[in-house]
Amino acid sequence: MVKSTFSLGGKLLTIFLTIVIFIAVCAASLILAVTKMRARTLAGWLGLQSYISETYEGSILDFASEVGKLLKGDVTINKILELSPGLKTQADGIVDNVENVGLFKVDRDLLYDMPVNKMTSNLTSIVVLTATLNELAEYLSVSLPDLAFITGSEENPVDVYTQVNATEDGSADKIFTMSENADSPRSYYTRTETFSSVYQDGEGNTLPVSEQVKTDLYSLSGVSVENNFLLLNGEKLYVGTSAEGAVAYSPLTQNSNLVYSLEKQEDGTYLAKVAPSESQKLYTSCPPTQETPDGYREVTLTATGESVYTQKIASPYRYQPLYAQTSTAPESGDYYTVDGKYYVLATQTDGSGNYTVDSASGGFLILEEYRNAVLYALDYEYTKASLSDADADTAVYLYTNGVGDLPMTYGISALSSFLNTKTMTLDEMSVYFGIDLNITVLDGVKYVPLAYLASAMPAEMNNIYIDDVIEVSASSPAVLLYLAYGNGYRVSEDGTLEITDESQRRTIGRITQALDGITVSSVVNVTEDSHPLLQAIGGWTLNDIGDSEKIGSISLGDVLTIVTDEEALADPTGQTTASPQILQALAGVSVDGLSDAIDSLTLGQIMPIDPSDNLLGSLSGSTLQTLSQDLTKLTVQKLFADNVYSYHEVESLSPAQEGDATPNRTRFAELQSKISALSSEYAASQLYVYLRGSYMPVEDFIAEYTASNANVADDQDYAGEIPDTVYSPYLAVTDDLAALYTDVPLYAYVQSEEGEYAYVTATQVSEWQLSEKDAQTYAGATLYLKTSADGKTLYEQAAKNASGNYDTDTLYVWDAGAERMKAVSLLPAGLSVKEGYADTLLYTKITYVTDFDPSVQLYEQGNLFYYDIDTQMFNQLSLTPSYAQDGAVNSFLGYALSDSALPAEGTALYTYGEIAGVWKYLLTQPAYEAAVSEDGTYGVSTLYVADKDDEGQDIVTDLNLEYENGKWHLSAEDAAAYAGKTLYLERTIEVTCALQEVNSLVANVQQNINKMTLNDLYADGMVDVTDPSRLNEQIPAFLTAYKGRTVGNLSIKELLNMTLELISYLNDLPVFP
Repeated sequence: MVKSTFSLGGKLLTIFLTIVIFIAVCAASLILAVTKMRARTLAGWLGLQSYISETYEGSILDFASEVGKLLKGDVTINKILELSPGLKTQADGIVDNVENVGLFKVDRDLLYDMPVNKMTSNLTSIVVLTATLNELAEYLSVSLPDLAFITGSEENPVDVYTQVNATEDGSADKIFTMSENADSPRSYYTRTETFSSVYQDGEGNTLPVSEQVKTDLYSLSGVSVENNFLLLNGEKLYVGTSAEGAVAYSPLTQNSNLVYSLEKQEDGTYLAKVAPSESQKLYTSCPPTQETPDGYREVTLTATGESVYTQKIASPYRYQPLYAQTSTAPESGDYYTVDGKYYVLATQTDGSGNYTVDSASGGFLILEEYRNAVLYALDYEYTKASLSDADADTAVYLYTNGVGDLPMTYGISALSSFLNTKTMTLDEMSVYFGIDLNITVLDGVKYVPLAYLASAMPAEMNNIYIDDVIEVSASSPAVLLYLAYGNGYRVSEDGTLEITDESQRRTIGRITQALDGITVSSVVNVTEDSHPLLQAIGGWTLNDIGDSEKIGSISLGDVLTIVTDEEALADPTGQTTASPQILQALAGVSVDGLSDAIDSLTLGQIMPIDPSDNLLGSLSGSTLQTLSQDLTKLTVQKLFADNVYSYHEVESLSPAQEGDATPNRTRFAELQSKISALSSEYAASQLYVYLRGSYMPVEDFIAEYTASNANVADDQDYAGEIPDTVYSPYLAVTDDLAALYTDVPLYAYVQSEEGEYAYVTATQVSEWQLSEKDAQTYAGATLYLKTSADGKTLYEQAAKNASGNYDTDTLYVWDAGAERMKAVSLLPAGLSVKEGYADTLLYTKITYVTDFDPSVQLYEQGNLFYYDIDTQMFNQLSLTPSYAQDGAVNSFLGYALSDSALPAEGTALYTYGEIAGVWKYLLTQPAYEAAVSEDGTYGVSTLYVADKDDEGQDIVTDLNLEYENGKWHLSAEDAAAYAGKTLYLERTIEVTCALQEVNSLVANVQQNINKMTLNDLYADGMVDVTDPSRLNEQIPAFLTAYKGRTVGNLSIKELLNMTLELISYLNDLPVFP
């Protein structure tokens, strides 16, 4: 609604003045031209006698004289009409002609009574320009601009109320009284002031002019500030805003609108007072669990009982004077009284009476005392009236739709009022000029008077919403969506942008605050399928990205997509390839811990190691730091254990019986029978026999032996040796043995897809424990397991099993500084049988000996191992032969453990058994051991005794035993000579050899070859014999030193000595011609 009040004015009309002067000039010319002719006669000639009175007989000169007399006084038209009444009609006609133009009205009474010499100065009072702007335009055949505020609008009327009695005496301006037309009556109104605290918007909604937004205050102690962020007990605080069942989180900064005050305390922390809305709560980050699936834990705030009130003024009234209501009349100053209530100006003014603009927030400033009061807008109520109601006490207003129907002078004044840039707003311009300024970006400034626009613009620009300046849609970059709507939006599945929380819609002025809280996930869509790095840093702010501690918390698995062996195997398509072993091992290691982690990585974690690779397998538990030292400790036994040691004896054959005519046939049948009997524990393909230094599959042996004797008659014996023992590389772990092989690798003998049988690992790590270091580091910390629910990763508190271990290899601990879960890799702590092998007979490579007891000083086994569950490998214990000195004899007592690297008490100890084949020539040494007799007999042909030579020096004397009834015994002479002395037999002892000392084995070979019997050498494949059966032949009795012995029982040294004796003997025989 537009209102204008203006006075009569203008200098546009002088037409009537011209008419009056023309009459005066004509009269003077007649008087001068004719001086003697009767005026009436002359008038008759001219047909103008009606203009001179019939009673007047004077000449033209006399008539002129009379006129001259009139001209010497205050000549008025009425006086002229007294002299010449006929002029009345002419004068009225002239006035009628003027009024017939339609633009003017003449005040005839004033005109006729007005002295001629005063007409010019009072012309505007005599001739009234009553034409409207529309009528004048029509008369001049011009078109007025088609602007709503001029021509009006039927659709959106431009209401113009013009006071018609703004005169000194309050009477209606004659422009209106003289232009009244009964055929088209005008609308007149009176008005009264009204004050309202509400208004209606363009859609008919009733809204408050101003409102007080009340927000309760809460306090939170122990708050600190770091890089503009607020922290509670060192943990970053977040604002969670609820909208449509979802909560969006953003870091809380100290310049947030939610923070009311920060009061520093004596301990250096702050007492924060915050004013969250009903949909807002404060949180700290935490592990995402079932209870806190979003990964945020609500912070308990303390109600202060205080409230904050914020005055919000509606946009159309921010730049209008507003009023406050009082119950009593003010003692001074201007005010309005309406319905017994008093209204005073609440808008602040400067010394010149101009309204003061709030440079920070925009709008006119409200006086401090009224900032919590209800504000009112001044308006007017118009009541129908008539022009006659106008007087000094009653203002009457003419209503028009636009200014085109106002009398011209009033229209021009109205135009001036409309176009007053001091008061005009962009909103009014859009109405007046028909310009569509309903652009959202202008919402904040369209109600600002143009005169204030420059000073208000900075503040108003800060109040403009970002999405009003820039088009924001579902396809906009995530950073723009976040800057425009914070976390108060979502993009639906159909690609529609939905605003879920209008309170988070941001203005330009809040961009700085928004940037402070912007996170990576705010600008990049981070989901469960996103790159691990994005998931890891999704909650980071811009400041965090430059934080070295934050960067240091990133793990290698966050940077690279690392596929574990299990994940690759789980892919049914087989298209997934596991990542390199070293990456899998380092997946959960942070950048800060990468150097230490690499140093502690074992070779088995760095690379996949084939079970058949003995060297790498033996070093699989070595780290880069210990590799060099471990190489020096690596023994030949450990490296070549599968080859060095004999297979497990699973069955033995009876010796050939005396009187059996076909012993080989008998023993061959026994071999086949026993292999069949073993079928419940061993398949035939699992069994071997030892021949000539190597193991031969028993099936192959039987097939070859059968083929070689296929043509032998039934009453004849088979040709060829029958081995005494049946072996298997793996020992069956039957139920009675199972307890001895817990937490060590076991194997199953299964058929592959290709139909071939092979041993496969049947156990797996099923329990894990923290390393000693991690147990100390995370003592008291809550450890978590990773789970998932509805496709979302969650965590739950981890619990130990009955063994005190965990059932997973990775746990997680909350890193409050990095605000993320940190992976903690556990060490293996226990094994179990893999699924699918629970009912399968399993096998072991190594044989149980005993549980470690620190009090045991000596062991019979030359090699002992214990299984290190941490490194998942067998570690060899360091054993040293222990001897007792008896003269020149070093008597072997057993193997003693060194004091270093001993296992825990109760740890199961295992052995690979005896060294077999050619390896015993390398890895054993001859030694003496006290011989034990059975009824005075021995199982060997030679014994040894500590003795002295003729010079009293300690020596070792060989005692050759006599053979009788299948047993060896001392001769009567030796028995008497060495009665009471300890007799020794010769044996070999295992010597642990480090790889770097392998050259020392040459000496062992020399000693052992000299000591080994021909049977041993032949069995081990060290010598070839044309007819092996000859090794069982008895040595002739005349060689008394070897009486009762077979050729195979001789050592190389003995064989050589015997050969020399035979040569000597032959040389002494007589020569026959």
